[in-house]
Amino acid sequence: MKMFRLAAFIMSFSFFTTLFGDTVMAEDKTPLYAELLQQYVVNGQVDYTGFKEKKAQLDIYRDYLAETAPAQTC
Repeated sequence: MKMFRLAAFIMSFSFFTTLFGDTVMAEDKTPLYAELLQQYVVNGQVDYTGFKEKKAQLDIYRDYLAETAPAQTC
């Protein structure tokens, strides 16, 4: 009986991980973008040269937006 319960648990765990495996939320990268905005936007003026120097960080944030559905951020 114990083996049956163990097998049932393992099968249900496998089923739910397969079913919901792709719904894992991405790590929130919004603080990264907020930091860039704070650093390169002053009184509504954007330092585009500074932003351009941080292309790698902007790419990280862009990729985060591409893989995150709006409902996941609420």
